[in-house]
Amino acid sequence: MQAISTEPNWLLMAVGTAIFLLTGSLVLLLAQWIRRVQLRRRLQQLEEQPETDLEQKSSGFVESFIRTSGPLARLVLPDEDWENSPIRAQFMHAGWRSPGAPSIFFGIKAILTLGLPMAWVLAMLVSGKGSPLMISVGMVMCGLVGLYGPSFVLKHRIEVRQRELFDSFPDALDLMTVCMEAGLSLEGALGRVADEMVRSSQLLASELQLVVLEMRAGRGRDVALRNLARRNGLDEIESLVATLVQAEQFGVSVADSLRTHSDLLRARRQQQAEERAATVGTRLTFPLMACILPTLMIVVTGPAALRLITSLKNFGTP
Repeated sequence: MQAISTEPNWLLMAVGTAIFLLTGSLVLLLAQWIRRVQLRRRLQQLEEQPETDLEQKSSGFVESFIRTSGPLARLVLPDEDWENSPIRAQFMHAGWRSPGAPSIFFGIKAILTLGLPMAWVLAMLVSGKGSPLMISVGMVMCGLVGLYGPSFVLKHRIEVRQRELFDSFPDALDLMTVCMEAGLSLEGALGRVADEMVRSSQLLASELQLVVLEMRAGRGRDVALRNLARRNGLDEIESLVATLVQAEQFGVSVADSLRTHSDLLRARRQQQAEERAATVGTRLTFPLMACILPTLMIVVTGPAALRLITSLKNFGTP
């Protein structure tokens, strides 16, 4: 009787487990199908409405910020000819070539110059721990940070951008030499190099593409190449432009000039790498003194100091 009563229970458990697994599998499959349908609908919406909405929102925010920060930007905007201004050249070298870049830059500088001291005073008043001298010194320091901080960011941007161009320029010249020896013109070689350099250096590829577009728009080769040097402010590019212009004027082989200039740039790049490697020891001196030396002194003199303290405590005790 006991065996007969337990056998249906096992059968019911097996059937229930099978039904549970089947139902769970169907739910999972249905959830995956719904998710795929939602993804397809989302992709169709993105294809019908590409990233223009995001671009319009970002451009609208930028335009509103430019209109708002315009009066503040005039407080720190230099009074000089903007077309021939060295600050405009710095913006070009940094890659900030939008018409609203000066207003944004000087607006941020004015906001930081006025806002950081006010924030410091407010923080001191809320905390109630700042003395008048501390508040005054903090206001001056915050004002200096807000005034010179954006300029430091601009210079750092220029250095990083010029470093990337300098490191990838010899490879581009080698590829340009091969293209010109294969029979391409200077414009065709620049376009080919711009297409091939997208993977290794998008920055250099975009700059070369601008040169090609200027040539196709009707500008002369010398003007387009000089604009390349003017946009980036790199001495190596200026010397290359002078070499190409002279080679075209005097009928010298452009491929030989490119090969010679490429070897010169590669040697200069190696020399700069060796100079940076030679200064590693000097640069590591301060981190060693600030981080490793105190730890080493604690490890070396710590046990002796503890023993000395223990001996002084026990000194004179019976």
